[in-house]
Amino acid sequence: MNISIEANNRYSLCTAPRAGAIDLTQARWDAIIAFNKTNSMQLQYARIDPATLIPYIDTAAQLLDIQKAKEAEIRTAAAQAIEAIATPYHQQERDTWFRQTAEAEAWTASNTAVTPLIDAILAARKLIDATATKAAIVSNILAKRDAFNAAVGTIIGKQQGLLTQVYAVNTTVASVQAIIW
Repeated sequence: MNISIEANNRYSLCTAPRAGAIDLTQARWDAIIAFNKTNSMQLQYARIDPATLIPYIDTAAQLLDIQKAKEAEIRTAAAQAIEAIATPYHQQERDTWFRQTAEAEAWTASNTAVTPLIDAILAARKLIDATATKAAIVSNILAKRDAFNAAVGTIIGKQQGLLTQVYAVNTTVASVQAIIW
């Protein structure tokens, strides 16, 4: 019964002699096997002290992996929350939002600004509602922009706050796992 100590103090146990392996007493072998059974869910983080042959869990590596996974989880939740706001609108319409906003801002600054998209929207609206005005359309575009930006800002702020918690200096595996969207 022996043990091979690999890079980063990872180890593998073997019953047959292996070049470079360290022979183990029965008691040490049993202790390592017991450690492996007790920590079976986190063996990818198991390491061994080469001087004492006492196994331990590399909590720094474990924490880093859990932090990366939690970051991905939080970013996915934020992206889904933002998408939920935009989902009622088809992509073709969403593709015009920046142009609508730019034209609305330009027209607000000077009502002589060229606004071809808003003019086309107004012309179509007047076919349905003769009382439609450019000022009302511009006001509606800017109000929707502001509401969207506020909602997205809230989501991004929450995401940033949670990510700060994930990577805080005194973070533990348990505290990262407890963070929820």
